[in-house]
Amino acid sequence: MPLWHVAFSPDGKWLIAGGGTINQSTNRGVAKVWETGNWKVHHAWNLDFPVYVDGIFFVSPDSVATMNAKVKPGAAGDPSDGVLLQYWDLSKKKELDELHLKMAASKRLIGIHFPSKLIALYNRSSRACAIYTLPNLEEKIVLKDCPPAFLKFSPDGKKILAAVSQGGGNAPHVRSHDASGNLLASFDLTASNKGSEPTNVRAGRFSPDGKMVVIVTNRPDKTYLFKADLSAPLWLFDSPFSECVEFTPDNETIAVRKDDNTVQLQTIKTKEVVKSFGDNPDGANSWCFSADGAWIAIAGGGHKRQSGFSPGRVRVFEVKTGKLVAELD
Repeated sequence: MPLWHVAFSPDGKWLIAGGGTINQSTNRGVAKVWETGNWKVHHAWNLDFPVYVDGIFFVSPDSVATMNAKVKPGAAGDPSDGVLLQYWDLSKKKELDELHLKMAASKRLIGIHFPSKLIALYNRSSRACAIYTLPNLEEKIVLKDCPPAFLKFSPDGKKILAAVSQGGGNAPHVRSHDASGNLLASFDLTASNKGSEPTNVRAGRFSPDGKMVVIVTNRPDKTYLFKADLSAPLWLFDSPFSECVEFTPDNETIAVRKDDNTVQLQTIKTKEVVKSFGDNPDGANSWCFSADGAWIAIAGGGHKRQSGFSPGRVRVFEVKTGKLVAELD
């Protein structure tokens, strides 16, 4: 079963990965937790989720929230009943609570910031994005004329990064807003590729210190690095399509995937590859760093082979040496 998301706890004690599959006949989700002291499975929740896990968020060092689409009874394969947040006490292996966010079919969740209890919903009917507070979905601000491909909050929740793909009369661009929804800056992505190809924005995020943002596009496949004010790119380079890109906790390097499923660390200052974490036979769907930067965990699975699909697996490397320290099934 493929694993699509992976995260270390803030204190580095736990590593959790989530994923699963969804099709017309079965909906299966899974979350697994390992203790980093011995890399043994601490607990696994199998088939407890209506569909695959689509997000993992640590609420505290010992509690985590998993997010997934909520399937209506009798509507297998159709995640059309909002979003389900399930909270877990990792030490006690116990579900604490769940929050079902019922939403109209025209709305989809595109961003979440747990510390501020904020979520962003895009309304396909109005082509607007709105920010709501949890748990009651009270509308806080509206970002008009903003049909974003994705949305991310800054680490402190005070800024919003939104990116718009080519299509529907929109030029591909990235924009930032303050916590009140005011537009702070915007950058037209066609300016850097001379408009020769449409740009489909797929992923992005703020750096841990909130001073930079990174954007990943396909058609063409590129990675953009900006200052948070979205002035001209600090760095633009070709990169294979991926929906994951990560800064190291010290804000000095970024980790991107290459065509051979190697994850490379590239320094922002010198633009050099300083470390490679390769031989990921199950693919590299997502990756994350421990808070101290000592480890990188790479989650894979679901990649087509002659005999079927690769299994869900997490590989953990020591960042300093590049040494593989654990393979977790």
